[in-house]
Amino acid sequence: MSIRPDSGQAPTQVMLADFERDGFFVLRFAFTAEELAPVREACLAAWRESLEGPKELPAQAKLRPFLPGIHKRSRLVAEFCRHPVFVALASAIIGSEADQSWNQACLKASEAGDRTRFPIHQDGTFAPVSHPDTGFACFVALRPVSRRNGGLGFARGYHGRKLPHEWSDEFSWWSCHVPDSEMSYPSLMAGDLVVYHPMTPHGGDPNRSGSDREAFLVAYNAPGVTLVESGELFGDQRALLRGGRLVGATTTV
Repeated sequence: MSIRPDSGQAPTQVMLADFERDGFFVLRFAFTAEELAPVREACLAAWRESLEGPKELPAQAKLRPFLPGIHKRSRLVAEFCRHPVFVALASAIIGSEADQSWNQACLKASEAGDRTRFPIHQDGTFAPVSHPDTGFACFVALRPVSRRNGGLGFARGYHGRKLPHEWSDEFSWWSCHVPDSEMSYPSLMAGDLVVYHPMTPHGGDPNRSGSDREAFLVAYNAPGVTLVESGELFGDQRALLRGGRLVGATTTV
C-alpha cells in the first residue's frame, strides 16, 4: 500500500491482511522531513559518540553499529515514538494495551565492503520473549533506502515458523537461510517505513553506495514482555496504550 495516514488513522484492512499473510507491509509518506530531523540527528550523534569512545571497536560496531535506546538521548525522539502513526498501528495490531518495546539506530557505513552485510534472521529466535506473536517492528527510512545501500529485505510468509539459525562469527549475528527469490527488498524514501512481524526473516546486503544508510527502528508489543530464558523484563518497557488510550492523553485511540 502507498498512502499517507491521517493523524491517528488506523492501517487499512488490506495492510492488516498483508501483515497476516506476508508478515510485513510498506507504509509510504508516513513522516515529514521536519519530524524525521531530530531522529536522524540523535541517531548520527550516537554513532559519532560510539566511534569516539575510549576503547577500540570491532569492525562491525564501527560500520554497522548496534545503538539501542535512542529515545533516552532526545525528548523529541521519545515523542516521535508516540507519533499517531505508531499509535494507530499498535492499536490495530496489538490492541488496547501496548508498550514501546525496543528502538535503535539502524545505520550502515558507505563503501565498507561485505562487512556491512546483515544476515537474514528472525528476531524471535535469538531473543525469545513471552509474547512472540503479538508485536511488530517499524523500519523507518531517515534518508532514501534501497537494496544497493543495504536496505532490509523481508521474506514473505515465513513468520509462522521458526527457521534453524547459526551464529556467524564473520558478521557477529545469527543467520538463517531463505532463498533470494523469496525475499522482497522495498526501496524507501525518507519518511516511508516497513511494518513487520517479530518472526519475519529479514536482513540486508552490504552498503555498496557512496553514502551511509540511515534508518531508525522502533518496536511495540504487549505490556510486560519478558525474556523466556531469564524471566527479566525485555527492552524499553515504555507504556504507550492503556485501555485504548494513549498514556498521558485524554482521548481514545
